[in-house]
Amino acid sequence: MPLVRPIVHYFIKLWVDDQRIPTKPFIMNTLGNVCIALFRELKDFSTSGLIDLKMQPHNPPDQRVVLTVDETPIFLKEFVQDLVWNTIMGYLSVLNKVPAEREKLMQKSIRIQISEKSKK
Repeated sequence: MPLVRPIVHYFIKLWVDDQRIPTKPFIMNTLGNVCIALFRELKDFSTSGLIDLKMQPHNPPDQRVVLTVDETPIFLKEFVQDLVWNTIMGYLSVLNKVPAEREKLMQKSIRIQISEKSKK
């Protein structure tokens, strides 16, 4: 039986401390689904456009997670930042390609860019 290419729903770029981490279709889809599900509940969030999530552990607690859509910032309350932080860190900590265990990962800068694949 010939191999079937997996369907990719999201294009994901992932960086840990400015090091690009390769992502396979399964990771792109599941990480995209997790992020979109979290963000879709925000009142100012739009799924169209480039989503840029930056997680900076050394920023003040109310500025650790920065979310933009097409360079427009989306305000996140501190408890929402904590929710996003812990959800994404939990997900990333089990990936083989991420070069740190969970405790060390919590001290690293994370950046995720997400865009939905256009439906043709």
